[in-house]
Amino acid sequence: GMSATIENINEIAKFVDADVYSRNFRPVELKEYVKMEDNLFYIDSKANSISETFKLERKNIGDNFNMKQRSRDPDHISFLVNETIAMNSSCLIFCASKKNCESVAILLVDMLPVELRNNHKSERKFLIESIKQDSNGRMCEILIKTLPYGIAYHHSGLTTDERRRIEDAFKLGIINVICCTSTLAAGVNLPAGRVIIRSPNIGKDFLPLTTYKQMVGRAGRAGKSAIGDSIMICKKSDYQQVVQLLTSRMDLTTSSYL
Repeated sequence: GMSATIENINEIAKFVDADVYSRNFRPVELKEYVKMEDNLFYIDSKANSISETFKLERKNIGDNFNMKQRSRDPDHISFLVNETIAMNSSCLIFCASKKNCESVAILLVDMLPVELRNNHKSERKFLIESIKQDSNGRMCEILIKTLPYGIAYHHSGLTTDERRRIEDAFKLGIINVICCTSTLAAGVNLPAGRVIIRSPNIGKDFLPLTTYKQMVGRAGRAGKSAIGDSIMICKKSDYQQVVQLLTSRMDLTTSSYL
């Protein structure tokens, strides 16, 4: 077995009569950030105290937005995504719900440069035709609008064929951005240059540390870049809970046997 999110690994190894092999090596360095309003804070996991854990990295993110853009995209998601695409990299955006995945994908199409339609034009056209062919000519209107920009959503509302097509296109760089639910973090191996966590909530529940670690673990593509980064977007009202989350230990894994 293999896991990056088990706290009491030695206890479990004793229970199943197994050996433990553990190492901290990561082929691509991961830098974790928290974004609150227009400020970006670096998470220093080696800090000696909680007050030193969050270090201001950048200010005035999205400062070039006009009033209409600020109203439409107050969290500056399009700015963070455009940064990634400009570096010829890819981005996963984890959203709190299936509906939010779709709305963020549409938001990005409306906010990002129309010139993105010129990238991988023939490959994206072939992708759309392939998805239609898989479904007897039927296809989600949202994907028809977003795929020419290299943007897709990914959740359980898609068919197996649609998910497979989107995953393959993302791995090949035909698609640059996927707006997805948390299930993608644990179930599909899709590394990206940047991971954005749209909110510290999953539905109505606050994000567990194990799920957070699974999400940010997707950042960093071996052979593509030397560094991957993750950005959690939070409101001021969530800040204390986010601090508690990121400075806590993993939950213990317990047996369900009676």
